[in-house]
This record gives sequence, C-alpha cells and structure tokens, in this order.
Amino acid sequence: MSWEEDRSKSFVNPYNFISVYGKCKKDNNIKEIVKGRELISGVIDCTLITKTSIFIPNTTNQNALNVECEDKEHKSYDFFSYEDLNKISYKDVKEPVIPGSSIRGTIRAIYEALTNSCFSVIDDKRILSKRMPDASKPGIIKKENDKYVLYDSEKFMAKYKECKNDPNKQFSKKDYSNGQRVFFKPGSKYIKRNKRGELIVIGTVVEDIIPYDAEKQHELKDYKEGYVLLGGKIGNKHHFSIISAEVNSKKVVSRMDNLDNLKKVIAIYKDNIEKKNEELEKEFDDYEEKIGLLENGEIDAIPVFYKKVGDKYGFIYLSPSCITREVYYNTIEKILKDMGGYNPCDDISKLCDSCSLFGMVGQEANSSRIRFTDGRYESNENGIYDDIVTLEELATPRISSTEFYMKSPREDLENAEIWTYDYAAKWSGNRKIKIEGFEPELRGRKFYWHHREGLTMKNNKCNKRNVTIRPVKKGVKFEFKVFFERITKDELNKLVWVLNLGDNSGKSNYCHKIGMGKPLGLGSVKIVVNSVKKRIIDLDTLDNVYRYEDIETDLPKFNDDVLREIKIATNLNSVKGTISYPKAIDKNKEETIYNWFIANKCFNGGKGTKPKINKTLCKVIERDLTLPSYKEIANGRNKNK
Repeated sequence: MSWEEDRSKSFVNPYNFISVYGKCKKDNNIKEIVKGRELISGVIDCTLITKTSIFIPNTTNQNALNVECEDKEHKSYDFFSYEDLNKISYKDVKEPVIPGSSIRGTIRAIYEALTNSCFSVIDDKRILSKRMPDASKPGIIKKENDKYVLYDSEKFMAKYKECKNDPNKQFSKKDYSNGQRVFFKPGSKYIKRNKRGELIVIGTVVEDIIPYDAEKQHELKDYKEGYVLLGGKIGNKHHFSIISAEVNSKKVVSRMDNLDNLKKVIAIYKDNIEKKNEELEKEFDDYEEKIGLLENGEIDAIPVFYKKVGDKYGFIYLSPSCITREVYYNTIEKILKDMGGYNPCDDISKLCDSCSLFGMVGQEANSSRIRFTDGRYESNENGIYDDIVTLEELATPRISSTEFYMKSPREDLENAEIWTYDYAAKWSGNRKIKIEGFEPELRGRKFYWHHREGLTMKNNKCNKRNVTIRPVKKGVKFEFKVFFERITKDELNKLVWVLNLGDNSGKSNYCHKIGMGKPLGLGSVKIVVNSVKKRIIDLDTLDNVYRYEDIETDLPKFNDDVLREIKIATNLNSVKGTISYPKAIDKNKEETIYNWFIANKCFNGGKGTKPKINKTLCKVIERDLTLPSYKEIANGRNKNK
C-alpha cells in the first residue's frame, strides 16, 4: 500500500493525556494524619449544570426504549434513575439521577493529576501486546534440566488450499493437530514473483506427510521428522507449516525458565475469536495441550515461531503463528513504578495525596474520608431529556497503539522508528535493531476533549456495536453534596478547587466530563460550589447537637506545569477543529480507524512488513493539536518519502 497525507481532513483525536512531572508524592501516613487536632468535618453543597447532553445508563433493562432494529443484539438504554425499567416504561420516569460514584470518579481523576498522585485505577491484568507484521523464525523448544531451550530450526510448507505455485498434493488441516509429530517428505522450492516482477524463493514445499512411528524412522530415507503448526486461518493463506525436528545443539537461541510468554499469546488469540469457530478453537486447545505435556516431561519438544529483538540481553517473543502479536514482558504497573513510583498505592503509611483522601482498596485498605451523594434533578426551563438517539459506534481503547499511549522516545532517541512497551528499534533491512537506553513511559493520564457543539453525529444505523439512548439535555441542573470527615485544611482547599476547577461561575468554560459517550461529544458539565460548611458539635446543649458554619477556603498550590495542562484539558474552547477518531480512506473508498494506523506506519520508508511510526499524538500544550488523515494512492505516486 502507498499512502499520502490529506490535510483537508485534519482532525483532533478525542482523547489525550495529562503529563506527569517528577516522582509520585507518597508521603502520607494515614494513621498519623487522623491524629491531628486541626482536622475539619463538614459538607460542600454543589450544583452540576450540563453544558452538553450527558448520558449515564440505567442498566435494569437493555431494551428500555423499545427500539426496533434488524440486529437483535442492539441495546437501548434510558438515563439513570432509581426506577426498574422492567416494571415501568421509560416515559413514566419522573426524574433522572446522576450516581454519586460517577461524580466521585471524575473528581478523583483531576485530583490525582493535580496532586502528583498515583494512577489508582489500572487494568494490570491486561496483557500488553501488539501485532507486529515482521515474520517470526521457526524454532523447536525442548525441556532440558528444568529449562526450556529454544533452538533455531527450519520451516517447510504443506499445501491445504489451491495454489498455482505449488503442484504438490493438497493436505487437509483436519487430519492434523497443532504440535503433532510427523514424518514429511520435502519437495521443491516455493517460488513466486514479487511486486517488481522478480522471482524470489519463499520456502520449501512438502510432498508427503505420514504419521510418526519411531520404529519406521530408519526406513524412510527421503523423509524428515517434524512438528505441525497449522497457523490459524487467514483469507489468502494456503499452506500450513511443518517445523523440522532436526536442530543444531550449537544453535541455541535462548534458555527460558517458563513458557508464560507463549501461553499469554494463545490466551489473547482465544479471547479474540469473535464467532464460534470450532476449528480455530481446536487448534489453540491442541497446542495448549502440547505445552502442558512438554512441561510435564511427557513429550520431547514442541514447534514454535519466535522473534528475538536485541542481542545477548534481548527479548524473545513466542507464538504458534509466523505473523503474530508480540506479548510484552513489561506490565502497566511496572512501567508506572519505573516512571517515578506512579503505580497504585499499597501501603497506608506511604499514601499519595489522593489515596489518603479518597481511600485505597487492597490487602491494606484505607477508608475514604469524603462521600459524594447522588446528583438529584433540580431544574431546567426547557425540559429534561433530549430526543432518543442512536450513537455512533464507540471505539474500544487500544493500548496497543503505542504511538498514542506511550511517550515518544524520539525526544531522546532520534533514530527510533518503532517502539513498544519493551523496546524501541530501528530497521536494518528486515531486521529490527534494538536501541539501547530506551525506558518505556506512558504518555500520562487519559482525558477526553470537550466538544463545543456537543453531540453532532446523530443519524446512525443501529447494530450490535452501538447503542440507542435517551440523554439528558444541555442546561439541566442537579444538586449534590460532598461530605468530608476529618480532613486537613489543605485537602479541603484542593478539593474545592478541583470541584469548580478554579472558576465558580455557572457560565465558566472550565468543565468536567462525565458519563458515557465522551469521545462523541457527550458529558460536559460545570460544577458550582454553593457553600462550604464545617460541622461543629455544640457542647453547650444536652444532646451535643451538630451545627454548621461557613468556612472560607484558600487558593491551593499545585505544580505549575500540571495546572497548565489541566486548564487546557478542561476548557470547553480548547479545541476549535474537528474532533474525531483517526480515519483513512483506502482504494476501495472504505474509511476506517484501522486504515489510519496502517497508513501512519507506511511513511518515511515504512511499509507493511517494516513499519515506521510517522505521526504521534500531539502534546496538550501544543498550539496545533491536529493530525492529518490519509488516503491510499496508486503505486508509483507515493509521497511518503
């Protein structure tokens, strides 16, 4: 494919990241804090005003709006309320409610950023991986002295679909299982023409396959011993692989303590099987069984494809497929820890500011010292609900898009052409050369830009990948309270600032984002602090009655760099261009997100099998936040040099 930039369709990505500066501050001992004599308890009274339509689903009924759709898996939701929509119609709901948990989550995210706190919510169970188009090498893994030894090997090609370049007989994949030990007869070289018309050797084809029988091994002079790798199902694929069992003891690629990397790859592939595909499921199940047999010492070896990035201390990536995902050794938690201790707090004597105030769960828990009530509907002169609307499909967060989710290493390593959660590399021919000195870093804390016009894409066809909703309209007011218990004056000052974002006018452009559909323009709200009162126990009365008195708050001190980014991120008017997910148009006139990420790696000498990242996500503080779209062009007109 050849692509060119299309600046006429430039866009701003719906999300970006607040940077982290320095190390995470974890110096709060909650047991010492609560002993203080100057602690304050009380309540903050707030008004929340919707600046665009917002939506939080009532999940009691997944077809609450009675939408008629050809796709029976399509779902429709009404806005959150206390009603069970299996018992009453959405039309009879008296008033919407904003759950206190939704408000709390939004406020905590900003509080964490401004106070240099930890990333309290991470999905560390998610396996970090990325599909890389460079081909893996064939190998054999044997268990020797409690180590798994990876040997380099040779791949042979067995035809299972019609192929004009291979005149040999056709085999049925159903007759074989992944990892099966066989005898095979090598045939001629598999030769085809490349795009320039040159003849190139792809590999060696297989003339015959027979079941493995140790007693017949010496009778089969023209046969070799090998292991089957079926390699999944790809539309234009017509050969499966047989990996030769003959290995050179001097060609040891790696000695490994376990096969966790290989197991994780298989787990990802099994999770991504969209439809019931018994053939594909069986391939992975058979291979998992062979891994278990090797671990238990019941078989001698298993076949594998591998990549090695780096030399002696490089990374080894394993897979049952030649073109595959790389599963990374790093985790989100480890990367955050290496960035300066930003991994979630786990010690109540060493808490960040946010975990000290909002609480922490885990083996050693810390109770929250603040409580958010639900937001109750207050008023709106123009009604409560917007028209029912079918949303555009929401994209799934793809943390594998390292050009967006990771800090670009080019700031320190100018020659970096591709980077992952384990390594940065440049290309030498078709080989990735690991660049030394690379330390992976996340870009920061994710947020979504405000859309000044709110939700604009409204006429969408319903399907199982999108939803139909009844949102609350712009201009609706809700009332909620924040109760605080034994907090410091500094914590109170910071909490109040985070609630109103430093501007307490209802007309302010500094707003939070809440609820569902943030990338599409939903969810912008302004919070106004109506009053801050401290609770006092009146010891002069017999019942020790509580009374409340107004308390003034002061302007808190935050990191100037973080504050600058927060001000940009929360301003309704920060983005003046089109906010959209990346999209590119291919030669078939299909405009997709997938096309954009492919095109973005086919510039500056990059291509499908040798990707080079072109554009990365703009920094929040940059004046121009836009990225170009791409369109596919005819070969020979490539302008990506």
